[in-house]
Amino acid sequence: MDEDHPLRPRSLYGAYKAAIEAHLWAFHHTYGIHAVAVRPAAVYGVDPCLERSHGYQQVRKLLHSERVSKADFPGGGKWVHVDDVALAIVRSLERDAAAGKPFHLADCYAKFTRLGEHAAGFLGLPQTMVEPDTAPAAMNTFDKTAAREILGVPLSRGDNGLKAYAADLVNAVKANAE
Repeated sequence: MDEDHPLRPRSLYGAYKAAIEAHLWAFHHTYGIHAVAVRPAAVYGVDPCLERSHGYQQVRKLLHSERVSKADFPGGGKWVHVDDVALAIVRSLERDAAAGKPFHLADCYAKFTRLGEHAAGFLGLPQTMVEPDTAPAAMNTFDKTAAREILGVPLSRGDNGLKAYAADLVNAVKANAE
């Protein structure tokens, strides 16, 4: 999907986002206001309030020797690291070429249980502690060209980024428990 999507939203959530963006574009074109739409996917990174961090519940279960089930964490989504979102916001304000444009921020697609798989590996637990989600991956992908070319945000962390995050999250949860 490119930045012109969705032109015909299929949910109230999508309609709300499209309506807000329509107002942004009107302000930009009418008054010359430097407006952009930054559209982050599921943002990951250790939140100062650990409980809000994606994967927190999975890490807690693993630390208590409980199995992570795909029934408890079904599905998946598109992911982007919080540092990439912050960089995109700063660059969208700094760069004149960003004015009047939307930017999708999605680094990779992963099942929600993927964070549990990485955390289990980091904890030295057998992979059987996490039930793999073998459902097909999402069919929709986001075009990253605008974020890369205009904002200079590479959006290339991929699964390695999720793995590094899982290690950071495990360390943060363990430190918080002490």
